[in-house]
Amino acid sequence: MSQIEVEIRSGLEGLESMAMEWPALTGSAENAGFEHSHGAFLAALKYRLADPSVTRCAVLRRGPGSVVGICPLVPVRRRIRRLGFPAWDLPRDPDRPTSSFVLAGIPPDGALGALQGILSRDAPGPCLLSLPRVEQGSPTWRLLRQAPAESLFSMPSGSAIRIPTVEDAGSRIAGLSQKFRQNLRRGWRMLEEAGKPVYRVAREVGEVGEALERFLGLEAAGWKGSSAQGHAIRSDPALLAYVRGTTGLLAARSQCHVHELRAGDRLVASLICFLGSGEAYAFKIAHDESLRRAAPGHLLLQRVLEDYGRAPAVRALAGGPEAGWWSPWRPEVTPLHAVYVGLGGVKSRLALALLRAGRQGSAQ
Repeated sequence: MSQIEVEIRSGLEGLESMAMEWPALTGSAENAGFEHSHGAFLAALKYRLADPSVTRCAVLRRGPGSVVGICPLVPVRRRIRRLGFPAWDLPRDPDRPTSSFVLAGIPPDGALGALQGILSRDAPGPCLLSLPRVEQGSPTWRLLRQAPAESLFSMPSGSAIRIPTVEDAGSRIAGLSQKFRQNLRRGWRMLEEAGKPVYRVAREVGEVGEALERFLGLEAAGWKGSSAQGHAIRSDPALLAYVRGTTGLLAARSQCHVHELRAGDRLVASLICFLGSGEAYAFKIAHDESLRRAAPGHLLLQRVLEDYGRAPAVRALAGGPEAGWWSPWRPEVTPLHAVYVGLGGVKSRLALALLRAGRQGSAQ
């Protein structure tokens, strides 16, 4: 078996330099989703990081020109039992559905050791690889578990949620609970009382920009806009810049859709989806709270599933950390784990010891 070689490409330029090789890698990757796409990482660097130059894009090769993995990483500080430890994580994005490297299938033996070695040489400060939402059984999970037991720690951190769209939407609804099907029918009747239901999707750049502004207005009209903490996207200038920048960047790549449901001329629900690697990621949803009894979010989700069911390139609709409300749709659920890998040295051993001690303490 060919030895794994790793090269480091730094900053935004390093990530952009991989644009040509990226699609071939995600095309052969196992269970790839939007979070593996080049656009997802590019948006995170451009609109989430104050200093993209700190990014290290580790490119794993097996033999000349054969890319088997891309691992974009940034230095972070992890707090473990009140002590701070320097670590590597994926570029910051609180809405990222999972913590995933871009890997072609099962990671080759020695891939993690090669990655650890070059990180220690290129930037020796961090003492941990620390990924907060690794999907159990995924290629990233298998890569990190190449670490020796004494250098590895993991603990549950939620679930990944997906609804396959390859199944006929009517068949999926028929398999849901009788009560939920009744609620959907009642919701459509209530919506019809407010106006003729109209569903449409913004796909082109200009349409996406206009639909985004309508989404922002709908969200701000609800509790998020009226709360003292200001949870609406419009109330956070940095978040607003990220959302506008990301939707614009992805729309230009045909990777952003905004789904809208109307009652006559009245917008009652809007969902922003990011597309990549055969998956549509439900980024943010807003609805008219005066019609909450009709459950407009579920009604829109029904139309979205029907729409993507007709799109062979989209195999699943994925939810992020806020998608617990999807449970009546009986989505596929996979456990997520926070995974820590020690990179060697006293700080690394101390961090892992504190993590293990914390688990033992919580179990008592």
